[in-house]
Amino acid sequence: KVCGSQSGRAVDKMAVTGLHETDFDGVKGILESKCVFVVKQLYRDEIKQCGFMEKALLKNYPSDDFHTVYVCEIEKIFQKQD
Repeated sequence: KVCGSQSGRAVDKMAVTGLHETDFDGVKGILESKCVFVVKQLYRDEIKQCGFMEKALLKNYPSDDFHTVYVCEIEKIFQKQD
C-alpha cells in the first residue's frame, strides 16, 4: 500500500515498509519480492491529459500529476521458489 500510494520524494519507502535491498546478478532489487524483472528500457514518455480515451480516468490525477510510461524489454526474471 505504501509503495503504490506514497511518493519516494516524500517518504523513505524502504524505512517505512521494512523492506530490504539486495543484489540480483548485479541489479538492485527488493529481497522480499516474489518476482523481480530485469529490463532494458526502450522508450519512455510522460502521460498527457489529451491522451486519455476514457476521461473518467482523469479523476485519478486531480493535480494533473501524471506518471511516466515506459516500454521495456525483459532481460531476466528472478522468481522465489516456495
